[in-house]
Amino acid sequence: MNLKALLASVRKYEAHGSLDVDLTGISYDSRKVQPGHLFAALPGVHYHGLQFLPQAEQLGAAAVLTDRTPNTKLPQVIAEDPREALALISNTYYKNPSNQLKLFGVTGTNGKTTSTFLLRSIMQAANLKCGLLGTVQYSGQSFQVASKLTTPESLDLQQMLRQMVEESCSACVMEVSSHSLVQHRVTGCTFESAIFTNLTQDHLDYHQTMEEYYKAKRMLFDGAHCTVKTAAINIDDDYGRRLLKERQQLNLAAVTYGFSEEADFHIAKWNSSPNGSEITIRHQLKSRTAPTPLIAKFNAYNIAGAFAAASSSGIREDIIIQGIAQMKQVPGRLERIDHGQPYLVLIDYAHTEDALRQLLATVRPYTKRKLIVLFGCGGERDKGKRPLMGRAAGELADVVVLSSDNPRHEDPRQIIEEVRAGVVQSGNSNLRIYIDRKEAIAETVKSAQPGDALVLAGKGHENYQVIGDEKQHFDEREILEELLK
Repeated sequence: MNLKALLASVRKYEAHGSLDVDLTGISYDSRKVQPGHLFAALPGVHYHGLQFLPQAEQLGAAAVLTDRTPNTKLPQVIAEDPREALALISNTYYKNPSNQLKLFGVTGTNGKTTSTFLLRSIMQAANLKCGLLGTVQYSGQSFQVASKLTTPESLDLQQMLRQMVEESCSACVMEVSSHSLVQHRVTGCTFESAIFTNLTQDHLDYHQTMEEYYKAKRMLFDGAHCTVKTAAINIDDDYGRRLLKERQQLNLAAVTYGFSEEADFHIAKWNSSPNGSEITIRHQLKSRTAPTPLIAKFNAYNIAGAFAAASSSGIREDIIIQGIAQMKQVPGRLERIDHGQPYLVLIDYAHTEDALRQLLATVRPYTKRKLIVLFGCGGERDKGKRPLMGRAAGELADVVVLSSDNPRHEDPRQIIEEVRAGVVQSGNSNLRIYIDRKEAIAETVKSAQPGDALVLAGKGHENYQVIGDEKQHFDEREILEELLK
């Protein structure tokens, strides 16, 4: 495709050299450049893509997209925001694939993964071939790979959406992270519906303040970066109410969900047990009831949000109920591990204060003796939430076990000390510390008694630990299976 044609949707850029270049592809990784490619040299946290321009030239790059004038004879596109430009160019290059799919986006601090799995189950109940892009995996009809990012880079996203179209997919559900919005990974996409789940403290290492974090999430819904035909918004969340008002001021369509009777999709009833739940949702004076294997009150929101988004897209409500009922366990989300042990063991991805509080409050009624929580906090991530999570654990659990969770380049002892400060504030003195997470699990399992509930939080579906630059295999299911059997 001709470079000049690809730039038609890009708003602000300067051209150096002729843009009459026929491209064979696009790459943002210099190692993947092939002859005739446009090389997108993007600014990063540690490096700038221009550092790798000589390698891209040697491999046959035909032009370069970046944010500053490089030392090269190649045709150059100097964009004010090269990530936004890459997103728009990629969308054009792959022929706007989101326009040929029912694309559903889910954003918010918690609930994104479960909501996308629910939406996929609903699409499957409607006999629609459906792709999935999120924290656990990227999958279409002919591919399934572990995800590197919650939301793929814009070039990869558009390529996978095009592949889904060519595989006769009718729909795709995807998690949309705040990082991806700021970095324009979904810019140019058309969403049938997008869900706003909630907003609580997380990622402030990146966004700095809650206001900036909210503004990042709002980018999905403001109409300036992508198109969302109908927003499905949690009206019980304070930021959700704000988002609703702002969307209405822009005369953009929105529906609401929640326990509030004002909600368009009102959660009229939620009954839960260790083996599953039943939800009743009232919409336009009609009530629909569905069984679900999901427990925890926060899953009522995930179900209602998926119901609202699917209904707004034209899926029949009896089909939606069927999809909810057929939904299977989501990997690493309140996942029960049962090898015949006389106590409850659960794995969950909870890695924020709010998620941890909701998780422990959910498990408490099913705990006959002591509630034990084992968790840590990630290195090089929001430090402000560490004492908050420690305090939440101390207030809601009987026993707190602190250990490592992807320390990266930080000293795990220092991370644990910052979490421990919050446990101390709670007044809970039943605290154990093991730097090594495998040892922590082994010792905690060894001490567990019949009737206890043991919750391993933070890792969820992950099967690795990130220590320094190394990603080491670490699967809590495997460890528990070995210990419990």
